[in-house]
Amino acid sequence: MTADANTAAVGLVLTVLRSVLGEEPALTPGTALFEVPGFDSLALAAVVERLEDELGPVLPDELLVPESFATPDDIAAVLVAPALRAQHGGVPS
Repeated sequence: MTADANTAAVGLVLTVLRSVLGEEPALTPGTALFEVPGFDSLALAAVVERLEDELGPVLPDELLVPESFATPDDIAAVLVAPALRAQHGGVPS
């Protein structure tokens, strides 16, 4: 994973999370999302839907597990995973 792809993915994830959850609480790449008030199964579904609206269907079912959504960094890692980069061209910069 290149630093540019990771930075772009983290930025997109944080933008989507802020859109779903609002500006509070403050979110960082390492924020434990399941400890954030308001981040529940409905918020998670909204995040996945918005990411797929932005990037197309890039989240295969086998990656839709809690571990993939523990932090914004984890979500970004899924978006730039080697198999997904090959299939979908990665995260736009």
